[in-house]
Amino acid sequence: MRPLRWRVSLALWGAAFVLALTPWVVSLFATETYGVFLYEAYSCPGFELRSGLSFLTVDVWTPPAPAVVAVGFAAWALLARKGHLRWARVAGRATAVVLSWNAVLALGTKALDVAVGCSTSEPFGAELVRSYLYDLVVAALIVLAVRTRRAVRPRWSTYVRVLLALVLVLLIPRTDAAPGKVTEASPELCERWDTMGYGDEKTPDDAHREQAYLCVVRQEGVLQAKYFGTSDDRLLAIGRRLCRDPSGASQDVAGELGERRLNAALRYLCPDLARRQDAAEERARAENERFIATARRRCDRLPRHRPRIPAVRAARAALWSESGTLYASEEEPGEDFPALDDAFTNHLVGSAPGQLAILTADEAMHVCVTVEASRRRPPVELKGWEQVVEVGYRSTTGDLRLIDDDGGDDLPDLTAGGRGAYRVRVHMRGLDAAMAGDDARQEFLVMVYPGTSTRQVVLRK
Repeated sequence: MRPLRWRVSLALWGAAFVLALTPWVVSLFATETYGVFLYEAYSCPGFELRSGLSFLTVDVWTPPAPAVVAVGFAAWALLARKGHLRWARVAGRATAVVLSWNAVLALGTKALDVAVGCSTSEPFGAELVRSYLYDLVVAALIVLAVRTRRAVRPRWSTYVRVLLALVLVLLIPRTDAAPGKVTEASPELCERWDTMGYGDEKTPDDAHREQAYLCVVRQEGVLQAKYFGTSDDRLLAIGRRLCRDPSGASQDVAGELGERRLNAALRYLCPDLARRQDAAEERARAENERFIATARRRCDRLPRHRPRIPAVRAARAALWSESGTLYASEEEPGEDFPALDDAFTNHLVGSAPGQLAILTADEAMHVCVTVEASRRRPPVELKGWEQVVEVGYRSTTGDLRLIDDDGGDDLPDLTAGGRGAYRVRVHMRGLDAAMAGDDARQEFLVMVYPGTSTRQVVLRK
């Protein structure tokens, strides 16, 4: 190797080592921890590819960059002095690969997402790209340092290239030492506002709103790793933007932080948003109360059923059917609900031990339900009903109650004799009005009495 080239190579190796060492030196004297983390949509192909490759390399330990540069330099210098220039180049380039493979993977998959037009919600993507470019510059300096030339080039061109590389590094600051204060979300600082959501949230005064907001974002949870090292100013800027338009939060933010926690964080930061949300919630509550009251009035105006034999218990209520089914379960239901499968055989009612299911016209609607529990079989009534079906039922606890999906009206226990065998007769009418979208128009009469038969009998369809 010519003397000029040797000196240039040493200068490039030295620059690479200094640049690799700088973040570590800065961190020794820094009083705060800084950093920028990738935050993007999980459905993008580039992100999914990088996640898959990360699992393959999760156990691969990458030593600190200064150590990689030092070992690579030692190997290159030894081989070059011994005259093994080819193997010296291999050692140097291997060092550059170790330093840059993660950056190449991240930037390459990022480019893939951009190429396919996948939307990635990354408020900190620019800083992340600059961080990876910094690693690539260190690797590029090493590649230049181990390069050999067949002919001597003018001295000035070498120095110009080194100067351009150093200028590029100065224009791409290392984000591990990015400026900006980072407030630590310690329990002593944050517990006063219950930002972890264990109880009622307390409203901070105007002087502490920003602190409370930062506590929610930085505390335990899946977002901690993404937002922990980001500066307060940037997090506050994101929060104020969402205060103006909370619907602008990405699905990742809303899903990972949780809608309630996200709203709590923004309410801490923006009192105007809190007032708007409170007013909207009050309007929604009042509207829901009017909706329920209208359903109850409609059910109350229906003619009451007159049982032909005395009933032990009888009641009427407007029940909310969220999933298109009225159901009763005497025990904690598991993943399967066989009574529902049984109901589809006759399109009205099904049963299983300790389970009862009655199909309604549609989902998310009120239905008017009358229940009667008798000690003996009531006469069959078909007049005025569109569908009547009777099934066998076995009570496992002696407490059978139809459930309101919205926690509204309660109906009594329908097992007059405790645990044992029963028959359940279900009458239905008003299907067309309910299917037309009119609430509280479908009516049910449910009769329960002792009986050992398990046969399913369709009396009217």
